[in-house]
Amino acid sequence: DFERVHPLDILHIERVEGHSDSAVGSYNSRVAKVRQIQVGDYIISVNGVTGIDDMLDILEKRVEAEVMVARPKEFDITVAKNGKPLGLELKFERPSDALFVSDIDVGHAVDASGANLRVGDRIVEVNGRTSFDDMAAQLRESESVHLRVSRASKYVTVL
Repeated sequence: DFERVHPLDILHIERVEGHSDSAVGSYNSRVAKVRQIQVGDYIISVNGVTGIDDMLDILEKRVEAEVMVARPKEFDITVAKNGKPLGLELKFERPSDALFVSDIDVGHAVDASGANLRVGDRIVEVNGRTSFDDMAAQLRESESVHLRVSRASKYVTVL
C-alpha cells in the first residue's frame, strides 16, 4: 500500500505484500535483503516518471516497472517553543499516523530554533507518542517537543 507524500510528490510505502504472486513479493524473493523494497521506503519515480498520480497509474497498469526508491533516514529534533507558536503546517492522511510537514512559518519556534526540519519530512513520533491524536495533543500542549522525523535519503534503483 502506498501513501501520498504531497509536498515532495512522492509515495511512501506503508505495507509490503510478502506473497510471491505480488510484484513486490516476487521481486523481494529474488534479491538480497539490502535491495528489497521495505515498509518506510519512498518511491521517487516509476519508469523515469515522477508525480504521484502518474506513478500510481503506471504501477496499477504495468506488470514490470523500474522503480527509484529512497530509503528513509530517521533522526531526532527537539524544539523549545519559548512562548512562540510551533510554526508548522502539517497534513495527515490515513492509514499512516505520521504528520507531513507542508510548510514552516518564518520566525516561529521551529524556524527560530534552526532545527533541521524540511517541507516533505514525516513526523513519526512526538515526545514518545506515535498515534495521530497523541502526537497532535503533544504538539499543541507541550512547551518543548521532541520529534522523530523520517526523510527520504539514499536512492536505490529496484524492480
